[in-house]
Amino acid sequence: MRSSDDLNNLGAWASDPSFAAALNIAPHVYDADALVRYVLAHDNRSRYLLGAFDQSGRHIGCIIFQINQIHRNAVWHIIFGDREERRMTVVAELVVAAMDWLFDTRGIDKVTSRTAAANMVINERQRSLGVRQEGYLKAELLSADGQTRLDQVLWGLTKSDWKGSVRTRLSHLSAPAGSTHGNA
Repeated sequence: MRSSDDLNNLGAWASDPSFAAALNIAPHVYDADALVRYVLAHDNRSRYLLGAFDQSGRHIGCIIFQINQIHRNAVWHIIFGDREERRMTVVAELVVAAMDWLFDTRGIDKVTSRTAAANMVINERQRSLGVRQEGYLKAELLSADGQTRLDQVLWGLTKSDWKGSVRTRLSHLSAPAGSTHGNA
């Protein structure tokens, strides 16, 4: 994303209590300058904030990568603030493009992510796609209200797993019915 992009949706998501709860953050209203600073904090060398936009140019989500080039690994997060754009076909298409870029262009060998252990939908989706569960982190995070600790699941995806089967499974989800997209 660029600081010149329309950041209104990003600000609206951060202030939405249900969206913030899903990210385990307190909802907060950010002014335009704070949103621009957030975008600029991603240097496009080791920290990337990739915007996801619909066909009309409306911002619908973000994919965030933190890359360690020395070890050729990365941590990633995906955020879709617009509920109607959380369809698996939309998410799958963007993830395929982002992971192909990460593994092929950036030369990364492994990607990890962490999800809330209570988020059964996302955890099951990762499992069904063949992403490896590499750990269960007890009491890893403090809850947004500061009252309890939350467990997380650690997921790992190697370049060979991506090329071997995970990409194919995800590509099938992003292809419209009757399409051969992603089936090369």
